Amino acid sequence: IQIAKLSGFSPIITTSSLTHTTDLKNLGATHIIDRTLPHSELIAQINSILNGQAIKVAFDAISEADTQKVALDLLATGGKLALTLPAIEKPEDKTVFFVVGLLRFGDNIPRLENLYTNYASEWVKQGVIKQKALFLPSQGGDFYVGETQVPQPGPGEILIKVMAAGLNPSDWKNRKSAFFIPAYPAILGLDLAGDVEAVGEGVEEFKKGDRVFFQGEFGNRTAGFQQYAIGFAVTTARIPDGVSYDEAAALPVALTAAYAGLGNPNPDGLGFTVPNSKEHEGKYAGEPIMVLGGATSVGQLVIQIAKLMGFSPIITTASLSNAQELQAFGADHILDRKLSNAEINTQLQTILAGRPLKTVYDTVSSADTQKLAMDIIVPGGQIVIVYLATEKSTDDKRVNFVLGGLRMPPHVELLENLYHDVVSDWLASGVIKPNRVEILPDGLNGIPEGLRRLEADEASRVKLIARPQETL
Repeated sequence: IQIAKLSGFSPIITTSSLTHTTDLKNLGATHIIDRTLPHSELIAQINSILNGQAIKVAFDAISEADTQKVALDLLATGGKLALTLPAIEKPEDKTVFFVVGLLRFGDNIPRLENLYTNYASEWVKQGVIKQKALFLPSQGGDFYVGETQVPQPGPGEILIKVMAAGLNPSDWKNRKSAFFIPAYPAILGLDLAGDVEAVGEGVEEFKKGDRVFFQGEFGNRTAGFQQYAIGFAVTTARIPDGVSYDEAAALPVALTAAYAGLGNPNPDGLGFTVPNSKEHEGKYAGEPIMVLGGATSVGQLVIQIAKLMGFSPIITTASLSNAQELQAFGADHILDRKLSNAEINTQLQTILAGRPLKTVYDTVSSADTQKLAMDIIVPGGQIVIVYLATEKSTDDKRVNFVLGGLRMPPHVELLENLYHDVVSDWLASGVIKPNRVEILPDGLNGIPEGLRRLEADEASRVKLIARPQETL
């Protein structure tokens, strides 16, 4: 539709669900016909629009038997029809083309090299071509895929073609709560990975085509559930060779929470020296740490960073089915999360053998786990939580609360250093490993079901990833 408009075709007639009428007209369609109409009614409505004009060009993006028949019935003698699936019928008086959507295929090669080298970026920049995004229309509303302008990078910013977007529990929670939503319709999504498409003024360390990942923010320009998004150069990390877009998109929110929770000063974190250089690695050798919820996305990264910091032993709670993987990340002891608090404490004391436990990172942060955390630390100890506190600091035990926002004042400098200078080397060397991922079907359209699964706790030890460019 958009390229046909740019080429001067008029009228541009399309079939679709009528719920998409506004979006399709914004793209350039002049008439939208209900796709559910019977064959004869479709043809009658289109002929009424044409008022005697002949259709010489048709593009069948569905290319099933019934849509091919409609297209051929409408097409004038000598007309041309493009299909995305093989032709069922090839009339002698009409030309039927089968379009293969591959970059390096036959006659596509010179045309697409010209398109991507000379035109596509400028079309996107000028708004000639729009992008698809997943919109939340209102608090608690139903998501829908629509069209919107591609944002343009300002000073210090980069435009990313989003190849992978990770889902987080905060996404389904924010659908229900308007607390972090600046305006509706809203685009959500905070975990992004993709290719640099353009850079803003003053950005010298990145160029078009670089593979990168970063954490988005609340606000439509910087959110992940769309095909293009804006990131800040100072908090963007390169994706090293051997790491996929999907794996990189599994990291940002969890990595931010894990790292800031360990390194932020009290009361926004535990106040430890983070291992952002060789000199700081192993600083806490011999000190035990407890990670409640080791199989969560945050927990897996806390374990790996704690290992780099030297903590020992690293003890965690999780389903025992995840024990082998958590041990590979660096956990020394895995306690069954199904045990009662009293049973966990008994096993913990056996492991500690008299050593004091001063630190707990509670990645679950339920009322039950917060109580456990406060019970098992010694006087002078501290815990960090990632959700609303049900336990409060006492005279001899501290409760810290970390927010995983990228630009929160307590950890702006900490996270700029992490993303810009540290994490790419960690990934390249295998010091930290991304979470296991599961790819959702149908691009952005698969996200609502993925969020339902997260809310229902149906995605254990796996990060759900959407690929926005695969949206149909």
